Amino acid sequence: MDFSKLANLQRNIAADVWPNGAFLECDECRSKRAATTEDCGRYLKHGWPMCCGQTMKLTSNSGAPNA
Repeated sequence: MDFSKLANLQRNIAADVWPNGAFLECDECRSKRAATTEDCGRYLKHGWPMCCGQTMKLTSNSGAPNA
């Protein structure tokens, strides 16, 4: 089997879903963080960022870092 196509799977998904990047927000302290498409691919592979002991959530991609 050829698994070479799987090497960039998360990056390719992020490019399709968040082509302009996204914003993450903490439900606890309302801290916001911009995330590029590359960041989103890395988060898919290794886990979403944490803040205040909780996983940050995606809030919007309007005006995101790659836009």
